[in-house]
Amino acid sequence: MAEKLLSEGWIKLYMEAWNGDESLVQSLAPLSGVVEYGILGTDHPHVQIEVKDGKILSAGKKGDKEADFVLESKADMWKKIAMGKQGVKTALVTKKIKFKGPLSLAMKLIGGLTNSLLLFGKVDTDWDV
Repeated sequence: MAEKLLSEGWIKLYMEAWNGDESLVQSLAPLSGVVEYGILGTDHPHVQIEVKDGKILSAGKKGDKEADFVLESKADMWKKIAMGKQGVKTALVTKKIKFKGPLSLAMKLIGGLTNSLLLFGKVDTDWDV
């Protein structure tokens, strides 16, 4: 059954897909910290993943941990990115994805970041938020 985009159930499925993709984990091995995702234009709560050496250790609703990276976009933009119809780097540069955190690290890891966001399309997602 499809989970609502960026819901608690969805982010747990995303964690399973991420950790099951060894090439993604390896490409993001330099990444450790808390990554937060949100949907702009809604009161939908944010979700977070905690990453260590490219692997997700935990995933769930936004908690008390300060995010090292925050990525927010409209639901339709998340879908375009997930389906490969919008490039991640272009979305960041044009601010279609609002980004908070060290942009230099994000650009250094742009291949892994792109693949992690394309992974949104591999999770059974209800895009109607």
